[in-house]
Amino acid sequence: MKHTLIVAFATLCCLPGAAARAQTATNLNCSLCVSEPEIAAQAVTSGKIANGTIAGVDIRASTITSDKITNGTLTKADLAATLQNDIDGAIADISFARIAASGGGVVAAQCPSGSVGVAASCECTNGGGTRNFGVLFGCTITAGGAAAGCFEEALSFNPQLPAPLANVRAICMAAESVDGTPWTNTAQGLAVDSVSPDAAAARDAELARWMKEQQADFDEVLARYRSQRATFDARVRAR
Repeated sequence: MKHTLIVAFATLCCLPGAAARAQTATNLNCSLCVSEPEIAAQAVTSGKIANGTIAGVDIRASTITSDKITNGTLTKADLAATLQNDIDGAIADISFARIAASGGGVVAAQCPSGSVGVAASCECTNGGGTRNFGVLFGCTITAGGAAAGCFEEALSFNPQLPAPLANVRAICMAAESVDGTPWTNTAQGLAVDSVSPDAAAARDAELARWMKEQQADFDEVLARYRSQRATFDARVRAR
């Protein structure tokens, strides 16, 4: 009987403690008194975290992997400034203009402003029988465009007919970056126009110098072709 009473008393003493441990704390007010093992798995939700309180130092290195990020939730603003600049400066659109020209003996097709010549094709024709047959003596592509030059074909040459028709087709390329900035001609080809305002004046001066140089090269090709044509014509007339 005595042993039975002791067991019953011990049971009664223990029950309130067990019940207390099962209760939810509503007035917890302490610092560092809750450790990680005391937090149930999946217990801390977004609603329990104050906005703007998680800093980089709170996240262990190499912890956040691709599978932890919801697809489509990262935006450009989430990326580092240097990476944003790389993305903004990347080519978003490449366009090609096909510029064709025809003319007697020597002809040129000039690329539109903001584009650069990347390819050309040339031929000489007799204009459906209205001109002499021609032999192509030059087909040159420059940054500014393309030029073609034709001599009369010797065996079929008819002094009563005009010079053969020179035909040239230039392929000119232009580009635009992701942020809408156009690419421009440079000494190295097309490059994104992304300099700072402070460097813009120097950039524009260099670009103007280079474009003038390219135009001079283009004009030199035409002058050379025309000179070759003039020499040919003089020889024909001297016969």
